[in-house]
Amino acid sequence: MNELSIWGHFVSAMKDKFATFSGRASRKEYWSFVLFSIIFAIVAALLDVAFETNEIISNLVSVIFIVPSISVTVRRLHDVNKSGWWYFIYLVPLFGALYILYLTLKKTQPEDNEYGPSLV
Repeated sequence: MNELSIWGHFVSAMKDKFATFSGRASRKEYWSFVLFSIIFAIVAALLDVAFETNEIISNLVSVIFIVPSISVTVRRLHDVNKSGWWYFIYLVPLFGALYILYLTLKKTQPEDNEYGPSLV
């Protein structure tokens, strides 16, 4: 079982698994990444306002986070035994985002699947 801290999961997603679309991501790994992504986005927005940078910092943070965000979501989908191609359900207005939210909140599939060994 992976015993990383919340920060450790975030660092792993940003550094070790930056563009890794294979394997599985636990709920803790996924939501740790989401939490720190939101924190960094808020800090970037505050810096944009403080330094009047016209959203340059926020846009830079968004660009830095786009690939790891997609990869951790794909790995989270794998963890609930869904293909990474389900990521494109986001293209369906409202329903797509709600369905991805549902899938990312689901418990880890306890048995091994085609995407890798169980994380439990």
